[in-house]
Amino acid sequence: MQSKPTMRKFAAALLLLVAALWGTGAFAAEAGDETWVASWARAMRSEDEPLAAEAIAGSVIRTYVPLSTGGTQVRLRFTNRFGHAPLVLAQVRVARPAGAPGEDRIDPASSAAVTFGGKAQVTIPAGAYLESDPVAFAVAGLDRLAVSFRMPEGDDTRTLAVMPLGVTFVAPAAHGDEASLPGAHRADRVYQLNAVSVLKAPSPAPGTVTGTVAALGDSITDAGGASFDGHGRWTDVLARRLQADPATAGLGLVNLATSGGRVARDRTGPSALSRLDHDVLSLPNLRTLIVFIGVNDLGMMVRERPVTPQNRAAVVDEVIEGYRQIVLRAHMRGARVLVIPILPYGGVTRADYLADPAAQEARHAINAWARAPGHFDAVIDLAPLMSDPAHPDNLAPRFDRGDQLHPNAQGQEAMGAAIPLDLVAK
Repeated sequence: MQSKPTMRKFAAALLLLVAALWGTGAFAAEAGDETWVASWARAMRSEDEPLAAEAIAGSVIRTYVPLSTGGTQVRLRFTNRFGHAPLVLAQVRVARPAGAPGEDRIDPASSAAVTFGGKAQVTIPAGAYLESDPVAFAVAGLDRLAVSFRMPEGDDTRTLAVMPLGVTFVAPAAHGDEASLPGAHRADRVYQLNAVSVLKAPSPAPGTVTGTVAALGDSITDAGGASFDGHGRWTDVLARRLQADPATAGLGLVNLATSGGRVARDRTGPSALSRLDHDVLSLPNLRTLIVFIGVNDLGMMVRERPVTPQNRAAVVDEVIEGYRQIVLRAHMRGARVLVIPILPYGGVTRADYLADPAAQEARHAINAWARAPGHFDAVIDLAPLMSDPAHPDNLAPRFDRGDQLHPNAQGQEAMGAAIPLDLVAK
């Protein structure tokens, strides 16, 4: 008979093996179990503007979210990450949009209640997020979903996401299941709603893949060219390509970028490192993470510290160590990590954004590390596509939105079309 210490060691080893297999999705892949996949998500931030706090207290909020992949059920995540007190949500519902993108109109007959542990009201502790119960509500890939809920009077409302070209409607006197919210005004924010996941059917066809793909980036990924129907960003282009191929239609693609975001430091929103666990690694069945961030670490250093060789070198080290930590922590969750090296931006002439030749040298140093074997699982190098052949450190004029930093709609389309699907779905 084995001794108790030996049995305990065996049990501990078995638990570690189970955890490792679970983290890689091996059980779901082999057993054909139903799988939850993130179909939409937004990176959250704290907003201190009085308007943000006063405009929604006691109101019904309805947000229209563009989904990437479909499923037989949906599940909502609400967050109180930046709140200072418990947050009470009530009257949470989902419904099918009935109007054009940018309009507030649902099919009331489709409206379904969302519960938390079977209850219609939920309290989210400060700093936490909660997942709803599953709702039997089938959606297709690239569908839109309307999510409504009521914010009580006086609750802390500091956790939100900025949404391009507002898809949220706020109504002080409504119930949430009306076809159009009475007296509603449009807001360019998403309040408290953090993610929408969908349930995939079991036993996918041979050769198909299922899971969540997340893009971690800055304004180039966050808002570039976005429209009411979510068709303007490179992630939107990539999502449509994934849905068009039956082998990859089971992948949900979520955009978790923040405008002004940096790898290592907070300024306009939390850094990629500080929000990695909440925004990205907590998503269900994370399969692939695409890292496309770092230009603001270089450009914004002029706003907060002297421009010296030592400080430039420190920024390079911060970004590289940030990349290394992102890869390490994502690998611990069983996800692959791809990198899009920082694009050329040498033509930027703003005094508050560092883009001189030395900044481009720093960009090359960071990109050289990112491209080197053994750091990321794969490299999606868009620089040859996006750079000006006559001035390789500059963005190509045909892709420039006008500031030599952000790609225009044509550039976003080109980037989304250039990403190899086999790298994303591997």
